[in-house]
Amino acid sequence: MKHCSSCGKIIQPEDTFCSYCGQQQPVVAHKTGVSALVLVLVFVGVMLVGGGGILFAMALSSSETGTRDATATEEQTATTPQNAAVADAPTNASEPSPADVPESPPTDAPEPSPTDAPEPLPTDGPDLEATLAALEKDALQATITALEAENSAAEAARVAEPPGVNRPPIQGRSSWGAVEPISAMTSQTPDRIMLSHEAESCCDGVDPRDRIYSIQQAHMNRNNWNDISFHYIIAPDGTIYEGRNPGFQVESGFSGPPHYQNVNGMIAIGVLGNYDIQQPTTASLRSIEQLMAWLCQEYDISPQEIHQWRDMTTSSSPGASMPGSTTFRQNVSNLLQGNW
Repeated sequence: MKHCSSCGKIIQPEDTFCSYCGQQQPVVAHKTGVSALVLVLVFVGVMLVGGGGILFAMALSSSETGTRDATATEEQTATTPQNAAVADAPTNASEPSPADVPESPPTDAPEPSPTDAPEPLPTDGPDLEATLAALEKDALQATITALEAENSAAEAARVAEPPGVNRPPIQGRSSWGAVEPISAMTSQTPDRIMLSHEAESCCDGVDPRDRIYSIQQAHMNRNNWNDISFHYIIAPDGTIYEGRNPGFQVESGFSGPPHYQNVNGMIAIGVLGNYDIQQPTTASLRSIEQLMAWLCQEYDISPQEIHQWRDMTTSSSPGASMPGSTTFRQNVSNLLQGNW
């Protein structure tokens, strides 16, 4: 007969848990007699049979020790009924059986053939040197081809786009002592160029700047114009001077009777001198063409819109010795195309 160590109820001697309160019962060793017997047998074995008896006794002792250890392990790993139920319950993390694992679908890609593998590069000897030389040659040829294509593209772009014309040197109004316009002038959008001359001999022994100042005074005081009429003035030595702002219309005797010319959009270039009786200098002709080319580029004016007063009036301006409009148009077109 055995009592529960917790609630005191009578339980069976072999019960390890109380059937009333569920408390685990202390383990009581029952192997003492067997252990004593083992010791006696060991002693007798030593005395009677010597070494053979020792081996027999050790085997018997080992068997008894294993039996005792197994019993203790079973008792220590025992759990309560509730925990045993939990331990026996199946878990969700069960490993899938081979039948539950889907097979991978076959691929359409064929297995590479041994003949498809690239040939290995040589690692030494003449074959390696030949291979490296061939690779260097191919790389050099590829570089040359790329550079040639790049140069061809650059050349095509250069041909397609004219190089442009630089603004020629122009002396400002202050260089010849200009006075401010008398009053507001009529604005315009430049769309053509008109070449004329001063119609007075110039400029031996005369400072062109003084001459231009005199022209402004005559235009403002005698003709009652707001400013000097010319937008640009060119001296025989090729110097270009700034006159009226090209954003304002020219005031000219050609706009009234008997000519009645429309001056709106016109840029007037006046050359100092009278070219019915004197020859234009090479320097002045070059400046005329450079100025015309830059104006065409600046205001998007066609070279065909270069004119002279003698083309549309009874005047001889800019003088019989001055090249005609056709010559200036051709030379200006060449300048705009980069040909001089």
